[in-house]
Amino acid sequence: MRLRVLSVFVLCLLLERIAGHGMMLEPPNRSSEWRYDASAPRNYNDNENFCGGQDVQWNTYGGKCGVCGDSYGASHPQANENTGTYGIGKVVREYSQGSVIDVQILLTTNHLGYFNFSLCVLQDPNAPESGESCFQPLTLGNGEPRYNVAVGEKTINTQGTTGENVTMELTRKDVDLKRRSAKVMTILAKMSLLIAGLLAFCFLIEQISGHGMMLEPPNRSSLWRFDSSAPVNYDDNQNFCGGLSVQWNTFGGKCGVCGDKYDTPHPQDNENTGKYGQGKVVRQYSAGSVADVQIVLTTNHLGYFNFSLCVLQDATAPESGEDCFQPVTLGNGAIQYDVVSTAKNLTIDTQVKLPDGLKCDRCVLRWHYNTGNNWGECDDGTWDVGCGPQETFRSCADIAIV
Repeated sequence: MRLRVLSVFVLCLLLERIAGHGMMLEPPNRSSEWRYDASAPRNYNDNENFCGGQDVQWNTYGGKCGVCGDSYGASHPQANENTGTYGIGKVVREYSQGSVIDVQILLTTNHLGYFNFSLCVLQDPNAPESGESCFQPLTLGNGEPRYNVAVGEKTINTQGTTGENVTMELTRKDVDLKRRSAKVMTILAKMSLLIAGLLAFCFLIEQISGHGMMLEPPNRSSLWRFDSSAPVNYDDNQNFCGGLSVQWNTFGGKCGVCGDKYDTPHPQDNENTGKYGQGKVVRQYSAGSVADVQIVLTTNHLGYFNFSLCVLQDATAPESGEDCFQPVTLGNGAIQYDVVSTAKNLTIDTQVKLPDGLKCDRCVLRWHYNTGNNWGECDDGTWDVGCGPQETFRSCADIAIV
């Protein structure tokens, strides 16, 4: 008699202090299922299942982590556990006993290191995973316990097997990453499973930079979230001028007008006529009106943000430069929005006052976020958090004013 057991396949990725991130997209992980199924709960932080962060994981819990990447001290069911916010029990793929399955992992930055897998059988589909004891290791197809990631690798094809007498347990992938590279890496891993499984993804990150984006009006990099014909950018919350080090150490604080790295050839990805700047007007407003805007900070790092407006003189060319962007105030007349909440994730609904008498067929509304979590030298010579160079995030949206 062949026994079918409901199983959970969890892939966990452990990264050392990085700005990049990643996710398993095939099969869709619990936190990312919304990217394929509109009925699934949305998690814009699906690349940040990192045990609550390095400080929480190690200084508070001595290295312990939730089985699917939540903070160890979070109450059960944790968000990414079975029966949690994202673990709603939907079986996204079904496999035959002993088959080899395709697994796709997208890493936006290759940091070398290695990964491995383990597997867990859910004894009760109406309860969270029983704990770490449920997780037993699997090997790769060549019998190795882990895959070592080489320099410059973007796409990795490998295989995994459990062996005919291995009971399915929960699969974990631990990745030890040691060096930086600006490469995008996709990992295609084939694993042999004994029985059909419910698959979930657990992505652990020791430390990660802040992320944010403007979703109303939809910015160019995020338009795909609302329009399936738009090019997809899974890093739409990471238009941060190439990163803190690149922006400040290489370019003295300079940034592309819409958040790309300053020296990227024009048109840059987020500029007009660039990869994501395809010229689609997403909202139309009346001159002098107050427009609703929504900002999502997927990792809150305090600081402040403001808005500016550029009238495109040539709709077939990139923005002319920083001089094109003129400041606009918030709906209440303030010049900036100060982020004072200490919540990890924030959705901020506010308003922008559009200029009286200004009309345009193509205008670019820009959100500029100056974070405030880094330690640096203040203007008075003292040192404090929020002083000195900080990360910068930008979003650009195409609008019309009539």
